[in-house]
Amino acid sequence: MNNSLHTSAVAIFSTIVGTIPLALAQAPNNNNPGTPGGPSGWTQVFNDDFNGSSLDTSKWNTNWMGQNWWKSVADGGITYYSPNNLVVSNGTLKIVTKRESMEGFKYTTGIVTTQDKFTFGPGHYLEARVKAPLGKGLWSAFWTRSNGHGWDWPPEIDMFELWDHEWRCGAYQTWHFNNSASGVKGQTQYKVWGDASGSPWAMDTWGSGWFGDFHVFAADWQADRIEFYIDGIKTGSTTEHVTQYGNRLQFLILQLNGDGGWGPALDETTQLPAEFIIDYVRGWKKSATPAAYGLYSETFTDSFTAAGGAINNYAFNVTTPMTGAPEGSQYKRIVSNDNYAGYTWQYPAAGANVTSWSGKNLKFKARANSGGFEVALRSKNGTYVSVTLNGQVPTTNTWTDVSIPISLFGSVSLSSLDFLRLYRMWNSTGAFLEFDNVRVE
Repeated sequence: MNNSLHTSAVAIFSTIVGTIPLALAQAPNNNNPGTPGGPSGWTQVFNDDFNGSSLDTSKWNTNWMGQNWWKSVADGGITYYSPNNLVVSNGTLKIVTKRESMEGFKYTTGIVTTQDKFTFGPGHYLEARVKAPLGKGLWSAFWTRSNGHGWDWPPEIDMFELWDHEWRCGAYQTWHFNNSASGVKGQTQYKVWGDASGSPWAMDTWGSGWFGDFHVFAADWQADRIEFYIDGIKTGSTTEHVTQYGNRLQFLILQLNGDGGWGPALDETTQLPAEFIIDYVRGWKKSATPAAYGLYSETFTDSFTAAGGAINNYAFNVTTPMTGAPEGSQYKRIVSNDNYAGYTWQYPAAGANVTSWSGKNLKFKARANSGGFEVALRSKNGTYVSVTLNGQVPTTNTWTDVSIPISLFGSVSLSSLDFLRLYRMWNSTGAFLEFDNVRVE
């Protein structure tokens, strides 16, 4: 098996609304293949290097939702899925399309899926290293479908689709969704160029566009967005309707079809057999964020609100947004105008169970120009404990790391928390406290 990655630095892509340049970022696993984000923060939950001599059927199915055919709207279906067209050898899986009749179909090919064997949701990063075949009518893809929802569609994540008729530029990466308000199905699509139009994956570099070598296609499904990658380079990111599908687990699909997708189908001029070669398929799950329940940060989604919980943030004399933050792009400021100033995370009526905070610390960045600010917790039984920030936050308007042991709020019941508050009761006009990246660790 070949573990080398082909990495480039620039990409030009077009979406359904036009052609635009994108500032690119490194994929989570770019500098450390096999571990997105470095040695910590991710757990590998799926891996197949195809190093054996047969397909691992504990991981893969060899049909499409229990049937062995693929019906195309364009031509009525001409390819039949046969397990005989799946070949594991030399550290790869080869999906082979052949010119042979079977069960009334003109051609045979193959498909593998993880339906009911490996499923995933937000917080997962999936990738495959593949080499797609070039030929009229050939359509290779690495994508997802909802597990346990039958033919229900969308959502769908296409890590890539390649069609022969777009061999110069046809790498499509797409998020399919349903507009929950109007019921209209839509998509966010990135078309990554593979010709000589200025892309690093140019035809004169790879010899035949996307089909000249192995490439790594990936998607990072986060709580509020989906990001696409090719060869370690981020090619697109979308937030459209992503949060409405957080509970819709997906399964993986790799296939080689012969109905051409959006273009012409296989015919007598197509050179067959053709092989879609898969070097590996891998999946990781993001480790749980230590913070939970409505704490302020721009670089994580807390577990309570991600699960649909409602948090009411009560702010008194708070100015937002503020730029130049130590974390993310914004921070919050409490300003006293000779009266109460504070920021309160008010949890639902039943209270929030935050017993996982026990033995940990409330941490945040803060700076102030005056003393007298405090942090407080109150449980639903009315127990209220406050801790002063005097000595923790200097009054020199300098960002400081604050760490307060949860044990200091000892009598507050963590099984039914009513609110968390940063505040200053009374002070002279202009006294402020600024804070950012509030979390419990």
